[in-house]
Amino acid sequence: MNRSELVAALADRAEVTRKDADAVLAALAETVGEVVAKGDEKVTIPGFLTFERTHRAARTPGRLQREGLRGLEAQGSRQGQVSGL
Repeated sequence: MNRSELVAALADRAEVTRKDADAVLAALAETVGEVVAKGDEKVTIPGFLTFERTHRAARTPGRLQREGLRGLEAQGSRQGQVSGL
């Protein structure tokens, strides 16, 4: 299911216009992104999903290691996890 299909399904289920459903979905994505980007909180909807920021340690991929090149720096990443329904 892509975004437009999700917006259409939400609009039908909630009996609102597609424009309103798209605005709510955009606001949800923006809010979750802002909270998770800060890194100090995670967003949880019990029984549905959890978004949190994780830390990836610095590493050197095999090809770069064999060729003696510089590796990848440590970085933060956003991660979503869907709970069992």
